[in-house]
Amino acid sequence: MITVPRALDGLDASYATVAEVIRIVSAADPCIGQIPQNHLGVAQAIRTTADEAQQALLLGAVLRGVRFGNAFSEFGSRNTGVFETTIQRRLAGASGADRRDRYRGPRRAGDRRAERTGAHHRR
Repeated sequence: MITVPRALDGLDASYATVAEVIRIVSAADPCIGQIPQNHLGVAQAIRTTADEAQQALLLGAVLRGVRFGNAFSEFGSRNTGVFETTIQRRLAGASGADRRDRYRGPRRAGDRRAERTGAHHRR
């Protein structure tokens, strides 16, 4: 992966290089140019927020071919930058999330109230 740090055996490409690669790919097919967007965002978040052990584990996986998909949006959150899901320890050591993550599908006109209140989730 071109954005993995050199210390982890990656290329550590600059933003300019990454942008140029995406520009070239997008010139051929804009849809394909969008595909790495979420992966690159997650990889950058790992680089800037994870500790060294987490970076080695997760970015090492990237170098072995793992790709991160879009798992950002939380159903019913205030905006895409708000993460309210928590992981809680449950009986017998199992873990679980306290809310559901899912994509919001197309909505009919007039469903804005339901979307704001979460009413469509309770139907």
